[in-house]
Amino acid sequence: RVYGLCRRETAWDLFDAVYEKARPLFLYPRDADMLAVRSFMDQKAYVRARALLISVNEGEPVAAAFYWLARIAEIRKKWDEMELASQKATVLAPENSQYHLMFSRALVQLRKLDPAEKAASAAIRCSQKASPWLYHHRARIRWRVQDYPGALEDWLRAIRLRPGETLKNKMNARRVESGLY
Repeated sequence: RVYGLCRRETAWDLFDAVYEKARPLFLYPRDADMLAVRSFMDQKAYVRARALLISVNEGEPVAAAFYWLARIAEIRKKWDEMELASQKATVLAPENSQYHLMFSRALVQLRKLDPAEKAASAAIRCSQKASPWLYHHRARIRWRVQDYPGALEDWLRAIRLRPGETLKNKMNARRVESGLY
């Protein structure tokens, strides 16, 4: 709650002070550390966030810490680091859709499109609620590997899920159906 209040008011100095004093009182200090990481990310203090994440993972690794390391690597355009961190997150929490999506995005950047499609499929499979954006992501990968029927199928699924918000996807699907691509 303190994090939410400080975020809303952009009172990061206050949050830092509370974090430093309250961390030893937490039953699970890693929870406090992950809140601190979120505050550092909100402040764009990526060096501080990265250092804390590395120290969090020195003991027993935490999937969320690897996810945030992947996010930082993505910001820094360090695709190999993003791939490794997001892959570790998926190993530690294989049911987390966001971790698979991050892994897929890293693989796309590295032009490893076949594994990227598999990771995107895992993200779709693990998602608690069907997401048009996950289908759109996989469709773009399928398009790049020239799996046009698969791309069309995914774009049509995305359209059915959110018809009002996927006009671009509709246009892409029509172009595929009409042979313009």
